[in-house]
Amino acid sequence: MDNATRCQTCPQFYWPEPLNQTDCLPIIPTVISYSDVVVVVFAVLTVVGVSFSLAVLVIYVRHNNARIIKATSRELSYMMLAGVLIQVKP
Repeated sequence: MDNATRCQTCPQFYWPEPLNQTDCLPIIPTVISYSDVVVVVFAVLTVVGVSFSLAVLVIYVRHNNARIIKATSRELSYMMLAGVLIQVKP
C-alpha cells in the first residue's frame, strides 16, 4: 500500500531501496567472528573500561573514610560504579 509520498511499507527483514524507495530489498545478514579487528578492539576497550572501574572501586573501598569520599556521598558513588559495571541486555 502506497502512502502520499509513494513510499512502500516493507515487510520484516526487508528495507527500502536507497534511490527511489518504492521497492523493498532483503536485508542480508552478516556474521562477525572473534578474529575480526572491530571485535578485538571492542573487547579490549571493554576489558580496559571494566579494569578502570574496578580500580576506582578498590580505591573507594580502601579510602572509605576519607573526607572527599564522605563528601561525595559514599552510597551514591558506589551505586554509580555499580551502574557502570552492570550491562543490561535488551
